[in-house]
Amino acid sequence: MSVNALFEDIFRGRGWAIVDADHPDNLRGLNNLILHSVDDISGEKNATSEIESLRRTMHLLTEDKINTIKSHSYVEASEILACAFPGTISGLSGNEVFLQRRAHMTLNVPAPPGGRENNRYLPSLSHFDSMSGISPYTVTLWVPIHDLDDDTGVWIIDQETSMEIMNAERRNGRVMGGDILAMNAPRMEKRVFARMTYGQGLVFSPFCLHGSVTNETERARICFNTRFQSRNLPLHLRTSDYFSCYDVPKAAVPAGITS
Repeated sequence: MSVNALFEDIFRGRGWAIVDADHPDNLRGLNNLILHSVDDISGEKNATSEIESLRRTMHLLTEDKINTIKSHSYVEASEILACAFPGTISGLSGNEVFLQRRAHMTLNVPAPPGGRENNRYLPSLSHFDSMSGISPYTVTLWVPIHDLDDDTGVWIIDQETSMEIMNAERRNGRVMGGDILAMNAPRMEKRVFARMTYGQGLVFSPFCLHGSVTNETERARICFNTRFQSRNLPLHLRTSDYFSCYDVPKAAVPAGITS
């Protein structure tokens, strides 16, 4: 997809697209961040094999270990993502951007037998990012650190349909009512589950409803996501505590990161 077509798709079209990393080797830095925060995993040297081993055993980790993985700061992750997808970021928001200070790492962990009532295994409820004070000019970059060939990732609804759903809620005097949270609202069947290979990411506008479903597979889903917008456009409620100024790099490798 050309830069112009991507811009039109995100800001004037359906609001989301799957993009290829310009420098996919940089994404190994994300794999290393996860692997360094976890012990007692496969001793294989290949990063992809180690991640696959972790995905298949993560449901066996104790709650404190899961919390340790979730609460790690991963301070390098946003820069790693920006250096892996510089063409996407500059094509959508220019070379001088606000970049989220700390990328979010999210897990969708399969439940052990009989454990599906535990809150640990609840999916991410339906939402859109503009609800949380994100500027309307901000774009989300959501990247799994492994192939994603099932429905454990993120589902998304195009922004036009998303706004139709929310306007119907508003007319009924409700905001994010039970029908939406339970995925029973009219037109929620328009959701699409993003399928990606390692080295691809999903970009979407803050007006696309999205979420996840309970992981019924035998493998955990692990992803990082960050947000960015042009420095020439106004921020909203989330400002310097959330974003920092960032110049999209010309070099392929982020400072201080080795593969």
